[in-house]
Amino acid sequence: MSQKIGSEKDNTTEETESESVALPAIKSDEADTPIRRRTRRKMAQIALYGIFAVTLLAFFVVNIEKLKILGEVITWFYIIMGSIVGSYMGFATLDDHWTPKKKK
Repeated sequence: MSQKIGSEKDNTTEETESESVALPAIKSDEADTPIRRRTRRKMAQIALYGIFAVTLLAFFVVNIEKLKILGEVITWFYIIMGSIVGSYMGFATLDDHWTPKKKK
């Protein structure tokens, strides 16, 4: 994509190219993995990190009175995030079982 920049006085034009965005390099262990597996793994890792973060916040940052009010919300958060992590582990195992092995 180029833009024409010119001055009205001397009618000269100058072309400028927009910079292309470079994609991040893929690690060597992720090179053979399909993108759907990588995204599922990242989703499960984020859910697990969220569980750890909420636990640490509940133990060390939030007051007891606020925890009593937020108790049911935190319970549902744990259930939902735990189901994401558990379903990743289960479906990743099924996917490995159903995917045919490559012959070397």
